[in-house]
Amino acid sequence: IEDMCRIFKEHDGITMNEVVNFNLTSILTDYNFFSFFTFPMKEGDPKTAFASPNNVIITESTAKKYYPNKNPIGEKVSYHGVDFSISGVMYDMPRNSHIQADIVFPFFWYFVDWGWKSSFSYDTYFIISDASAIPSIEKKLTEIAYNGLATSELSNMRFGEELEPLRDVHFSVASNDSAVKGNKQLLNIFIIIAIAILIIACIN
Repeated sequence: IEDMCRIFKEHDGITMNEVVNFNLTSILTDYNFFSFFTFPMKEGDPKTAFASPNNVIITESTAKKYYPNKNPIGEKVSYHGVDFSISGVMYDMPRNSHIQADIVFPFFWYFVDWGWKSSFSYDTYFIISDASAIPSIEKKLTEIAYNGLATSELSNMRFGEELEPLRDVHFSVASNDSAVKGNKQLLNIFIIIAIAILIIACIN
């Protein structure tokens, strides 16, 4: 594994301009998010986006909605009782991306300290240089997961960790992640209908 990045999506209240907002989608992520992925910044430097643990990045749409006619850089944002400072504005995430958010926070003590007792899971992304190593990595990840379970739980649980190529996420059947997905079955139906319409049109 050359590199990794974790993402956790939330919809909890975020205080901006002294008003608590519940209609924002936030993600909490590792400090390398903007170097790991290629989401471009409109204002700020992606290399130093999370130079400080209390930095936060908002999207262009969020900036226009909550800070109209005002530069949001340096404005305060409160989240889970922690104050953050807006250090950058990113362009809106492309609609065809399976990662969607209005605001990006770095992981901080409130979440880091939860450890194994947390009731949520991260979407974890890896850069793997050698594809032949994937089965070995999956085996080791499964061992790590089992080590985190209490002995009483082991007898009732049988599972294995599996890695999924990024290109397959959009139509993935996995249900325990936060990815925005498409419906492959529905897409195939639409394709068949479109082909049928074209055939009928050609005959006519």
